[in-house]
Amino acid sequence: MMQSTSKSTIRIPVVGAWVAQVPTARVPTTMVPTTMILATMVLASMVLAVGCPKSGPILGRVSDRTLASDAQKLGPRLRQAKLGHSARLLEAYLAHFRGKVAERNEAICQWLQLTSLTPTAATAHLSSVEPPSRRRMRAFLAVLLKPRTCRKAHEPTSADAPLNPGIYSFNETKTALSGDTLTVQERWMIRRKGDRIWGWYIRRMDRQSGDGRSYRCSRNTRYGVVMAFTFVGRPQGASFVLEETDAFVQPGPCAPKQIRLDRCVMRPLATGLQLNCPRSRRLTRMASLPAPGASGGVFQWTGPTTPRADGTRQRVIEQWHLLELGGKLHGFYTRHQKVTARARQTHKCNGKKTFERKRLYLVGGTRTGAAITLHELTALHRPGPCADTKVRLDTYRGSLSGGVLSLSWGQGSQSLKRDPTKETQALPLGWMPKTSTPKTSTPKSPAR
Repeated sequence: MMQSTSKSTIRIPVVGAWVAQVPTARVPTTMVPTTMILATMVLASMVLAVGCPKSGPILGRVSDRTLASDAQKLGPRLRQAKLGHSARLLEAYLAHFRGKVAERNEAICQWLQLTSLTPTAATAHLSSVEPPSRRRMRAFLAVLLKPRTCRKAHEPTSADAPLNPGIYSFNETKTALSGDTLTVQERWMIRRKGDRIWGWYIRRMDRQSGDGRSYRCSRNTRYGVVMAFTFVGRPQGASFVLEETDAFVQPGPCAPKQIRLDRCVMRPLATGLQLNCPRSRRLTRMASLPAPGASGGVFQWTGPTTPRADGTRQRVIEQWHLLELGGKLHGFYTRHQKVTARARQTHKCNGKKTFERKRLYLVGGTRTGAAITLHELTALHRPGPCADTKVRLDTYRGSLSGGVLSLSWGQGSQSLKRDPTKETQALPLGWMPKTSTPKTSTPKSPAR
């Protein structure tokens, strides 16, 4: 981040990273005797400060601008002092003065577990760091010394905690070294049959500027990114090895141009799942898999190879995953398009004879009697040189009879057949990402 705080300054966002990583060197063991002496001095000074009228009241919320300045000064000093995982400690510091108690306590607990320090030893180490504000640092150290109950970093797996299929969630708000706040929400659909697991999850990230300067991509002090991932997994000892198989992103000025597919280790816990890929996060089990309902299931449509206006040929395959809850429909569908160039020609986008496009549409709707209405809520695309981000969102009307879902829209129609061998991966989202997808140009072909 640039040092200037001028309103005209434009900042560059970091979309793919959640929180900046910093060196994780441990404090040398030779410093332990000194730290215990310093700890005693710090503890004594704080006890005296509590009863001293000149010490002033407990500090309240500090402005974002001041905290951004603190972060820029304190971050390098913590690294210079060789405090391991200093980014997590700085998150706790910023969260404290923003009044986010739960976030502060979680960050403190994680930092203490990662560094294997006691609150007393940690306070002693920090007392050797020159603070940007002695009064604010004294207030933070007083909080650091307070007793708190921290959950274990690695909850043991037991035979009573198998990997259960269901809907899982992950929610996290963190503050980066720059002072920016990043909120991440994920909803996971996990299915299991024997030793095989599969499913998908959707991730929503919202980043808020900590110093009031705009991001270059959004020309605003905040931006959001929505992504979706599919995955499969297999057992490995007491854990599961999970591999992401595909990725989609909602088009937008801040959307990443490339998405890395991760390989993760998933470990069942009594209260959820521990996921390491490579960043560690804990998924909380929200609910069991809901029944698909009368109109739910997996529906397939495979179109014939058809000519296009530019002389190329295409073939489209769609797979719909629907779930009915109380007359309301939830779900998504994937659209896989393969385009072949004319004879002795190649496509400009990739220099090859063929290219493939794949999109994921989130849909929602209702069923009234035999009538079904479905709306495309937003469209995500697989990044690539031949991706087309200009998509018109449609509304479908139709009916379900004898395992055939008949839909019509505008001048087009199609019939999708239910696949009884597949289980729906649709899930009801407690939140729905706002669509920024253009609603003009590139309509779908009416011939399906």
